[in-house]
Amino acid sequence: MDRNVEVREVNMRMAFNHFRHSEADYLTLEDLADIFGREAPAKELMNFLDYDKDGKISFEDFRHAVAESIEDDDSHPEWWGCGIVVQYK
Repeated sequence: MDRNVEVREVNMRMAFNHFRHSEADYLTLEDLADIFGREAPAKELMNFLDYDKDGKISFEDFRHAVAESIEDDDSHPEWWGCGIVVQYK
């Protein structure tokens, strides 16, 4: 596996895990609403990230959305405009 791809995968997993509020291996609308403090932007992001439209965001959904965004625009993913900032120490 290409080192850049491996690093990107690890970073995506860290970001995904950062947003989860339970032990489940997926994000829910409630997780997103807790992040945003409101349901409207959470629903917008859910619609964008929930690739298989099952009402939850699996890591595969998340990875697909990020990969699709990177293909569309190499400068940054589209969902960055949703106000999500993740900092790791």
